[in-house]
Amino acid sequence: MLVEICIATYKRPALLRELLESLEEQQVAPGVEFRIIVVDNDKKCSARDVVDEFKNKVSTSVIYDVEPVQNIALARNRALSHIGGEYIALIDDDETADAHWLQNMIDAIKKYKADMVFAPVKPIYAKNTPNWILKGRFFERKQNQSGIVVSRARAGNALLKSEIVKKNDYRFNHSFGLSGGEDTEFFHRLSLSGYKMAWCDSGVVYEKVGIERMSIGWLVKRAFRGGQTYARIFVRSWPFDRKLMWCLQKVLYLSIWCMCLPFAWLYGRHLGVFVLQKITGQIGQLLGNTKYQYHEYADDN
Repeated sequence: MLVEICIATYKRPALLRELLESLEEQQVAPGVEFRIIVVDNDKKCSARDVVDEFKNKVSTSVIYDVEPVQNIALARNRALSHIGGEYIALIDDDETADAHWLQNMIDAIKKYKADMVFAPVKPIYAKNTPNWILKGRFFERKQNQSGIVVSRARAGNALLKSEIVKKNDYRFNHSFGLSGGEDTEFFHRLSLSGYKMAWCDSGVVYEKVGIERMSIGWLVKRAFRGGQTYARIFVRSWPFDRKLMWCLQKVLYLSIWCMCLPFAWLYGRHLGVFVLQKITGQIGQLLGNTKYQYHEYADDN
């Protein structure tokens, strides 16, 4: 059995090195082989030296390719163009994998007779992380019981049958390539097509929370982008009357959250930022039905 681990990377050589080293430590059952596919989304090939260094000291098969157009969806699609095994694993370049990550994901996709499985991404905080960040739990994602069927997912920690991609030519939507959300849209299409998506709570990976993310500005921008992505994927195609009622509801929610904001700050920065995220998220959802797009992954952001 061959599993291909696909990584799209952009100007994160140090983090990529840590990820690759964690993949080399994977404990898999006899008969399970894996190959690593790294697609560098930096036209200057900033990841090449890291990948070459890794290839020279391990026996694991590694493919390095470059997607010169800055677009995370195109980078992911270039990785998919190399697949030939039974399964595709997706992991982000700022993560590291538990030693039993891959085997637990393989066991889960078989046990639950799923077409794809998703698993937790747990944050790793620096020692100097502000207390309000820890209290707000802004980087802690929802976990589920193993085997639970899910309908929405991300590509930060996933395993899927490669036949889904090969037979149906599914690809990530490049119109989300700078805004983000291409993974949510991709798996939403697969869910609508009837593929079973299950949760594997033991397939853990870890994500370092960089100091650049520990700011109010970053958190509200991420909330805005999340709202925009939600509307683009789930709302934009609705009929006008349903969309109108939804917009009116969002305006009401926005008004309520705005009234709550001054009081939330009185109880602590973490609550104030939480409410501020709710406000910017609602605005993002409303603007997600317009032509405006916030490009989170553009170089000027």
